[in-house]
Amino acid sequence: MNKKLYLLIGLFWLIAIRPSYTHATHVAGMDLSVTCMGGHEYLIRLALYRDCSGIAADNTVAFVIQCTSNSSLSFNMTGVPLKVGSGVEVTPNCPTTISRCLGGTIYGVQEYVYEVLVTLPPCHYWRIGWSGNTADLNGLCCRNYSNTVSSPTSQTAYIEATLDNLNAPCLSTPVFSSPLVTILSTGQTQCISLGSIDLDGDSLSYEMVTPMTNGNNGTLHWIPPYSASSPFTSSPPFTFDPITGTLCMSPIHNIISPMAIKVQKWRNINNIPTLIATVYRDVQVQSGIYVNQLPSLSGMDTTMTKGYDPNDTLFVMEVCVGDTVRFALWGYDADLADTTWGDLEKFSITWNNGIPQGDFQTYHNGTDSAYATFNWVPTPADVRNAPHCFTATIRDGACPYNGVQSYGYCIIVQGIWADIGHDTLACRGDMLTFNAVTVPTVPLHYWYVNGVHTGTPLSSASYTLNTGTLPPGQHVVSFMAGDIISYACPGEDSVVVTVVLTPNPNLGPDTVVYNNNPITLDAGQGVRYLWNTGDTTQVITVNATGLYYVEVDGGHGTRCTGSDSIFIQFIVGMDEAERRTALNIYPNPTTGEIHLELPETPEGKWTLRLFSLEGRLVHTQQIRSGLNGRSARIQIEHLPQGTYLISLSSEQDNLFGKVIKQ
Repeated sequence: MNKKLYLLIGLFWLIAIRPSYTHATHVAGMDLSVTCMGGHEYLIRLALYRDCSGIAADNTVAFVIQCTSNSSLSFNMTGVPLKVGSGVEVTPNCPTTISRCLGGTIYGVQEYVYEVLVTLPPCHYWRIGWSGNTADLNGLCCRNYSNTVSSPTSQTAYIEATLDNLNAPCLSTPVFSSPLVTILSTGQTQCISLGSIDLDGDSLSYEMVTPMTNGNNGTLHWIPPYSASSPFTSSPPFTFDPITGTLCMSPIHNIISPMAIKVQKWRNINNIPTLIATVYRDVQVQSGIYVNQLPSLSGMDTTMTKGYDPNDTLFVMEVCVGDTVRFALWGYDADLADTTWGDLEKFSITWNNGIPQGDFQTYHNGTDSAYATFNWVPTPADVRNAPHCFTATIRDGACPYNGVQSYGYCIIVQGIWADIGHDTLACRGDMLTFNAVTVPTVPLHYWYVNGVHTGTPLSSASYTLNTGTLPPGQHVVSFMAGDIISYACPGEDSVVVTVVLTPNPNLGPDTVVYNNNPITLDAGQGVRYLWNTGDTTQVITVNATGLYYVEVDGGHGTRCTGSDSIFIQFIVGMDEAERRTALNIYPNPTTGEIHLELPETPEGKWTLRLFSLEGRLVHTQQIRSGLNGRSARIQIEHLPQGTYLISLSSEQDNLFGKVIKQ
């Protein structure tokens, strides 16, 4: 049978199987979600999928909003208008095919969206129900024809959402973001991701259920052997993944059937898993015979090199926080190019942005070689019981309907995030305290220095390191949180501590050198040296009277420094030595005024100079003395606290001493 004959059969089926409507109907699918906009303000959103064979979509809808635990909070919303831009056709038509939505002859579906902002005070159980444009729970009459339920055209349609914003303030229900698929291909296995996005990061569970007919526990009645989990006959049988929300089936008959999925949202409240929200997606599907072979997507190819492999069935991955998640999704279409049947072999890949922090890139879309890559590094905020999921959809260019399949991909982030700080530099002898932060909080903590356990109690989330016990150089402080037997991904972090020598230069006491013999000054162990003479070596030789000061760095430009100074008086001959007498200074220490007790010397002028320990001249003045000695008062209130060298010189003598300013 050639492709044109297949096309005629498909079009005949699409026209012939459609019933003549005895009731006004148009509903081909619907879902309802509620999003917290802040505080107690919530956006109710109804997505209504209109069968273009039926009546026009309503201009307005109504919602019954009940607080079952406090009826005084209940109210109705009527006259909720269409969102601007609604009415877009979502049928996967090829460009040359015109559906009933635009005046053609084949099946088509449009999406209509209604939104309204409401105030929902805290309530244990809010229920928002839709039954059309009247504020009741009776359901909208009537559903379309179906092969699988009793009295289908007499059955009503109803959808609702529930939430508990008492125990979970400002929560949002899950939102369906994957495209609605209503066209199935008889005899081919087709996958549809019914997964949703949860804005709050809570745990979701998926379940196939019987579509509702009203808000009073009314549901459709299946014609055996059909059921909620098997809404039409499939070979191989239906498979449903409760983690990804992906349904795979292969219809063996041309059939029209409703089906529904329930998504429940859970959160640990006081360590108890608590149901806090529920949403549904109700959809009418129909299958027909098409020559087009559906395009397929692979599972997660973590090698990024395999290409399409039908045996690559990894759709759920477990990783540790901080791991780099990277994989490819390869597209494939078994059809060959045939311009009389559309672009069979050309396909494109899209996603629903289900993991917003992830990077999803597509390549060669619109060709026979399209593929996509996904990259993501989970952070501590991503550690939770619920998996992170997204939906990827592949769509070819076949006519009259494009082949469409969608798949759910989920990543479970496990483990513990740990942080003990950053790499640091320490002067030898410093005491460093490390405080561990973990998400979630765990009871066991392991501390190591250079791979050796410190002996710190397991209950302690902090550790103090005495760097005086370590030689200069780099040392690793590492931490692990949690019981490695119980946790697949223990929390780990480490820092590098660079221990730097703390110099302790000692140039010796102030001294007098006779006969002008040179003296050697040694600043001791260090890495970098700076003398007030300009020298940069560890040892210098001096032969002139003066103050000598050195600063020694234990590293290269670190804060680990030490300093010392020395005043050296060079005296030539014994006569000069005999004239040298000590300078008496009091009070010492002083807060601002000092007295100098001058020796008995011939009357003359003395020059007083004060030097800082760095060798800087900070004060000078002239003093006169008499034959019987004299006490001179010096004011140094203007100088900062510290130690100063006093030099008193005349034509006959040089005296020196030190004073401490408090």
